[in-house]
Amino acid sequence: MKIIDIAFEAGFESSEAFSRTFKEQFNLSPREFRKAPLDGSWEIHFDHLNQLRNKSMQIKFNLSDIEIVEFNKTKIAVLEHKGNPALLGSSIQKFISWRKANKLPPSKSKTFNLIYDDPRITHPDDYRFDLACSVESAVEEGSSGIINKMIPQGRCALLRVIGTDSRLGTAIEFLYSNWLEQSDEKLRDFPLFFHRVSFFPDVIENEMVTDIYLPIE
Repeated sequence: MKIIDIAFEAGFESSEAFSRTFKEQFNLSPREFRKAPLDGSWEIHFDHLNQLRNKSMQIKFNLSDIEIVEFNKTKIAVLEHKGNPALLGSSIQKFISWRKANKLPPSKSKTFNLIYDDPRITHPDDYRFDLACSVESAVEEGSSGIINKMIPQGRCALLRVIGTDSRLGTAIEFLYSNWLEQSDEKLRDFPLFFHRVSFFPDVIENEMVTDIYLPIE
């Protein structure tokens, strides 16, 4: 796909505007980024790029967007991020390095995030966020900081979000404040989690797909 096509699909008026904003955030042109992708720390800059583009966007979800599904029990290898969410990029970089070393790319191993806390109301020192990927068998726990966990089988409310991570907060709030309050469902004792179906830089930002699962009884 040409740069000008990406620019228009991402919501920019011209390829020049897109390239200029991209380079300000990543210190690389889009073409240079494709040839030599950055490590996990790019997500911090990408989040800012999202905010610039989505500043005036109005995001809406409907009750009909929610699907009740049965999620199958899934073994996951996890890196627990504990502490300031501003430092999450460092944990992402560490987890990406571990996945590469263990030959668990997203194309072969599903990518998950377990969401324990709302960063808006949680003290930075208390914030928790799990970076995870599916595994067929338990991994060795050691100095890498990776531990074994399990996403249990059970019913979940599923909301698919297409687009940037800036939409996820609105989607989560909709699940809790709108859908859950209007349904007869009760929460299970397991945190809300994401399945990262497709994400940047494998796809352009407005084509990212994230499935949000809210475990229910």
